[in-house]
Formats: sequence, structure tokens, C-alpha cells
Amino acid sequence: MPDHFHGILYVRERLPKSFPLGKIIGAWKGACSRAYWEEKDAALMRGAANEATLKTKEGSSVSSAAAGISPQSCISREPLFDNGYNDRVLNRKGQLERWIDYLRDNPRRLWLKIHHPDRLKKVYNFKAGVHRHSYTAVGNTFLVTYPESVQVRCHRHLTQEQIQAEVEYYMSLADSGIVLVSPFISPAGKAVYDAAYKAKKPMIRVINQGLDGRFIYPTGRDLKGCTAGFMLVLAPYADYSTATADKRITRSECLDLNSYAADLSTSPLPQ
Repeated sequence: MPDHFHGILYVRERLPKSFPLGKIIGAWKGACSRAYWEEKDAALMRGAANEATLKTKEGSSVSSAAAGISPQSCISREPLFDNGYNDRVLNRKGQLERWIDYLRDNPRRLWLKIHHPDRLKKVYNFKAGVHRHSYTAVGNTFLVTYPESVQVRCHRHLTQEQIQAEVEYYMSLADSGIVLVSPFISPAGKAVYDAAYKAKKPMIRVINQGLDGRFIYPTGRDLKGCTAGFMLVLAPYADYSTATADKRITRSECLDLNSYAADLSTSPLPQ
């Protein structure tokens, strides 16, 4: 990234008390700073040497000392990194893989933020729905102003044939310009999401993860949908929590998210 560094540190053995994590990170940052400035000074010295050679051929001389370049000058340079660091201990199954995917996807998210700043701008305390609940919003906030929206709510235990029928029903609504609203959690809900996403139909997704962290944004297809302009992601929970992000969502949380989706909908659920 252009202004910060992400890394994964694998700790294979218990660290001695004399080498806490902060000391290890500090030593690494210091070594990077010294290597950076040594290489930068070496490049300047090579440039001065080339200039001296050229001047000598022209009948004059220039030394590296005269150019103000010294191999030891890197000692007085400003550090490459700011003070401090932010760490997260990964100790639950699946966390490492998710963070590896997140770090690999960082450059793409940065590109999207640079080229589509309005679509990825977070809106805090975003009021929406009948009861004007407060959300953190990312994406096309104009979707909440559409005259018609419907909650996508499907039973968890449906056959493949029933799931296909649900997909066809909700896609027919989306084709008519109705915005689909849901956390899209159940198998049928996910199938509706897949179909609507492929067709780039307007969707509002309510998620069980806070988006208030500085570097926390919707992930995967949600982020792409927000960037493309056909999605709005709403987080009703104010703070980002690994407890809500990493654990399997409970039935009570599903019901809670469905209640938010119902509040955002202008049309009643299908009978």
C-alpha cells in the first residue's frame, strides 16, 4: 500500500519476556529504514560519481564530498515508519485465511477508492427505514429513496426446486424496478443474491458487521457491487467487532437483521 504496510508474523515458539512483540516490530522497522536510506544515498553517490566523470571529461572535477553525499549520512535520516503499529492476534479457525485474502485484495480496494471516491465513501449515522434506524452506509445511498423495495426472506429449509422458484419470483420483482433488501443469509437468500448480482439488479444488503473501523469496508462482491453503483451495504451495528465478523451468525442475529430489512422495505412480504 502507498502509505502503510501489512504483514503476517508467524510466531512458532514462545517469545522471551526480553523480546516482546513491540521490540521485534521496532527492530524490523529500524532495519528497513536503514536499508532504505543506505540504498537512497548509494543511488545519490552513483549519480554524483557519474556527474564527476562527465565533468572530468569536460576538463573539471567534482567529488562526491563536494556533492554533500556521505555513506554515513543515512544515520541522521528520518525514520521510514511512524511510531507505533496496530496488531491483531489470530487464534481462531479460518481467521488467517480471511486475513490473507483481505491483504491480497488491498490494492484493488485502494484502486476502487481512488477512482470511485463517492461510491465508497462511508456515510456515518445514515438514517433510513420506517423507524429511521441509524446505519453506517457504503454504496449507492439513493437506493433507499426508490419508491418500491421488498424484503427478500426465504425459509432456510427449501428444496432446490423451491429455491429456484424463489429466485425466479424475486428476480421478476427486480426486473420491474423493485429494490431487493435482505441480509441474504439463507441458502435461498444467497441464491437470490447470486442471481441479482449477476444481473446487476439494485440491492440493499444489511450485514452483521460494523464498518466504523478506518480500514474496514465491505468485502468481495459487496464491494464491487457498491463500486458499480447497484448495491448499498448497511451496517446497523456501530462498532467493528471480531466477535460479530468471525463467528457463525446465530438465529437471533438473523432475526435481528431480518427486522432491519423489513423496516427498510416499502412493500409487504409476499404471501
